[in-house]
Amino acid sequence: MAFMQGLDPSHRSLPRNIHLTPAGDHMFCSVAKTCACDGGRNLTDQFYKVKTDLLHQDSQRLALVGRLRDILATHTEDPLKEWPAHVFDVLLQFACHGKRMPCLDGTCISYSELLDVIHILESIAAQLTHHQVVKDLSVSDAYGLLQVIADNLDKIAKEKNVEDKDRFTLFSAHDSTIVPVMHSLGLPFHIVIPYASFVLFELYTDVSDGASEDVYFRIIHNGEDVTSRISCFSQQSSSETARFPFVLFKDFVDNDLKSRYDKVCNY
Repeated sequence: MAFMQGLDPSHRSLPRNIHLTPAGDHMFCSVAKTCACDGGRNLTDQFYKVKTDLLHQDSQRLALVGRLRDILATHTEDPLKEWPAHVFDVLLQFACHGKRMPCLDGTCISYSELLDVIHILESIAAQLTHHQVVKDLSVSDAYGLLQVIADNLDKIAKEKNVEDKDRFTLFSAHDSTIVPVMHSLGLPFHIVIPYASFVLFELYTDVSDGASEDVYFRIIHNGEDVTSRISCFSQQSSSETARFPFVLFKDFVDNDLKSRYDKVCNY
């Protein structure tokens, strides 16, 4: 509701009929009915091993994370895992609220060390982006949500008199939602993404041609049009005037992603 208020503070164009659906989890599996992917749970264990192995390949990285964990241990109730993303999450609680960084025996964590942790995570993510386990895990997580999105858009594309309540769907999500969705579509894998990141899936038509019924599609990620970088459109023109037919995206989700999801989940 706060997001929609930001779109139009006057309230005049806000939809009057709003339907709220519990998400079930961060990937909306209860909405998509994809919560029973046994293969996905196995991939989670494999993913943890792969990323941990990458961290252990660099002794300096490992030493920095260990030292920061020791300092943070005196400021948190629960022990932190070795994975640097957990250190990053705790440090953000201090940095984002303008608090003094944690100290131990006169030694304090610096903001430059927070940046070092971010660089570690970005470096590991760059190595993970081409790893098959990461690709498969992203598909197991994101397929259901992408299928719901594609089906919703398909309904709008086919029906000329769609009710207003069906024209806009907002998924209130997390970074752990956006990352697998975008990686499943062909963009690089990330661990750290900008605060308040968002993804827009849009349909549009060419109003200059009243007789045309072609429906086009685009994806906006944090204000950038990334449609040409999506797997199903990567062979098309990437010029500013390029049009990307929605039917290609729908076919990609229905067939390519569906077959990959079934294989990963052992269906």
